[in-house]
Amino acid sequence: MSDDAGLHWMAGSMSNFGFAAQGAAVAPGPSGTWIAVGYWNYIGRSIDGVSFELRNAPQAHEWWNGVASAPDGHWWVVGDRGGILASSDDGQTWTLEQSPRTEDLYAVDFADADHGMAVGIHGTALYTSNGGVSWREVSIGQDLFLGDVRSLGDGTFLAVGQSVFRYRPL
Repeated sequence: MSDDAGLHWMAGSMSNFGFAAQGAAVAPGPSGTWIAVGYWNYIGRSIDGVSFELRNAPQAHEWWNGVASAPDGHWWVVGDRGGILASSDDGQTWTLEQSPRTEDLYAVDFADADHGMAVGIHGTALYTSNGGVSWREVSIGQDLFLGDVRSLGDGTFLAVGQSVFRYRPL
C-alpha cells in the first residue's frame, strides 16, 4: 500500500493458513471494507486495506480471481470452474451462487446491488439482474479470453481481453 502516490510502499498482511497469500485481486467497498482474493481459496477481509483477515469460503476453489462490491455490504467474488460467491454482510460470510458455466471466471463488476456481469475464458460472460440469485449466459460466441469487466454506469458493461465486448441488457 502507498499513501504518497507510490513514492514509498508499506507491506500488508495477507495470510492463508499461516502462509503468505498469493493475491489476484483486491477492491474497496462503499463502507470502507476491503476484500482481497487469490490462490488456494483465499478470501481476505480488511477494514484498513493493509491487514487482511482470512474468511471461510463455502466451497474450495484453487483460485478466486475477481472481486466486486455494491452498496449496503454486498460483495461478489469469481474464480476457477465458474465459481461465484456472494456476501451480504460486508464480507464477513460468503454463500455459493449457481453458475450456468464451468469455465474459469476472471473478473466481476456490479452497477448496483442487482445488476452485474462476470467474465472469463472462452468468451464466457454471465449477467445477473437479481443480485446473483441467478446468472444467465450472454457470452460473445467466440473462444476468446475476457480478463476484466466494468459497469459504465448507464446499464452497459464493457469487457476486455482478446477483444472488446459491450453488453447492454434490454
